[in-house]
Amino acid sequence: MRITWDPSAPLVDVDGATGMQGGSSLINRCYNIFRSYLACCNRIHGFTRDTTKPAAQQLVAKGVEVVIIQLIIDNKEVVFKAFVGANMVFLVTDFWEQITLEKEVSEGMMFIDAIKAAGVDRLVRLSKASTGKYVHVIHFNGKVDVTEYRRQSGVPFVDVQAGLYPNNFLHNTTMLAKQEDGTFTIEWPL
Repeated sequence: MRITWDPSAPLVDVDGATGMQGGSSLINRCYNIFRSYLACCNRIHGFTRDTTKPAAQQLVAKGVEVVIIQLIIDNKEVVFKAFVGANMVFLVTDFWEQITLEKEVSEGMMFIDAIKAAGVDRLVRLSKASTGKYVHVIHFNGKVDVTEYRRQSGVPFVDVQAGLYPNNFLHNTTMLAKQEDGTFTIEWPL
């Protein structure tokens, strides 16, 4: 990945740059679509709420311009300004932070409106959907609602479907059950 400060280079905004989703795309470069886009020279804004985190400092060391911002519905004016000038946005919505479907959907729709108003060329967004098979999984339902809103908006996009991150096991030890023989089993239906 080559990052540049050249003002004529394409600008990529990465939401949640120090978190599990946005941070994985920048720090570990694990998403092929995103990684291939970043393979050419780009300017990158990494959006985070805390620039003092070690993950933010890692990004700065790699040449990412870390931007402190609260991408929340109560900060709508700032959100609309955040995407101005971006060629591509990597967007995250987080049900688990507030555990409300309504807030995730309203914030996701606000992001789409802001991205469309800014004239962004491409949106990459993590999305989780069961194509209607499982209808009572609210942390997926909000992402489906935002995805449908995005389709109707006309904003060009790429959907990345990630069912589960291996890091989830490090942060939620209730997912693993240690067996008598020392092995572990996953206690979630996947």
